[in-house]
Amino acid sequence: MDGWKDKFEKSTLGRGKAAYLNQRVADLKEIKGGYKAAVLGRQRFEVTIKTDGVSLGRMSCICPVARGGGKCEHMAAVLYAIEVRKKSEREQVDEASLMEQLRQLDIQARQEEERIKAEKARQKREREEDKKRRLVQESQEEHRREEERIAAEKAAKEAEEEKAAMEAEEARQKQEREARRLARQKRKEEKERRREEQKRKAEEVRRKEAERIRAEEARRQEIRDQKAKEAKRRAEKKQKEQEEARRIAEERCKEEERRKEEERRKEKVRKEEERMREKEQGSSDF
Repeated sequence: MDGWKDKFEKSTLGRGKAAYLNQRVADLKEIKGGYKAAVLGRQRFEVTIKTDGVSLGRMSCICPVARGGGKCEHMAAVLYAIEVRKKSEREQVDEASLMEQLRQLDIQARQEEERIKAEKARQKREREEDKKRRLVQESQEEHRREEERIAAEKAAKEAEEEKAAMEAEEARQKQEREARRLARQKRKEEKERRREEQKRKAEEVRRKEAERIRAEEARRQEIRDQKAKEAKRRAEKKQKEQEEARRIAEERCKEEERRKEEERRKEKVRKEEERMREKEQGSSDF
C-alpha cells in the first residue's frame, strides 16, 4: 500500500492525520478484501478500504465529499490507522507508541513548516525593504532631475506665458461657446426625447385601451356565444324531451291497441267456445 498518500490532496491528508492522532478512528477491523472502520466527528462516518495488502483498491465513505466522487479526510484517517497497525504488527511495537511517534513527527513537521514559513516571510520582508530603499533612491534621483528640468524650462515658459494666456483665453471663450451650443443642443434633444416619450406613452395608452376594448368585446362575444350555446342546448333538450314524450305516447297508444285487440280476440274466442258448448248441449238434448 506504499504511495497511497499521493492519491490525496495535502490539506486532506493533514485533516486525516489530525483525525487519527486525535483518536477519532474507531472500530478498525480487518474484513474480507480490506478494512472497515468509523471516523467520529459531528456524526459517525463509516469507511471501507479495499486492499490486497500490496495495492490500494476501492475506498468508500458516507460523507458528502466521498459521495461526490472525491477522496475525503475520513479515508485518509483510516489509512493512517491501517498503516500504523500494520507497522505495529510488523515491528512488534505497541500501536500507541507508534501513534505517539507519528504525533511527534507531525509536530516536528509542523514546526519545521512554520520555521520555513517564518524564514520565507523574513526574506520577503528584506526584499521588500530593499525594494523600498531602491524606490526611495530612484524617487530622489527623479526628483532632482525633475527640478533641473523645471529650472531649465522655466525661462522658456515665462517667455510663452503671455501667448499661452491669450491662447487660453481664446480657448476658454471657444469652450464657452461650444458649451452653450452643446447645452442648446442638449435641451433640444431632451425636449425631443420628452416629446417622443410622451408620444410613445400616448401610443401605449391607446394600444392598451384598444386591447382592453378588444378583450372586453371578446369577453362579451364569448358570453353571447355561451348564451347561444345554452339556448341551443335547452332547445335541443326540449325537442328531445318532446320527441321522447311523443314516442312514449305512441308506444302507449300501440300498447293500448294491442291490449284492446287481445281483449277482442279473447272475447271472440270466449263467444266461439260458448257457441260450441250451446251447440253440443243442443245436440245432446236432441
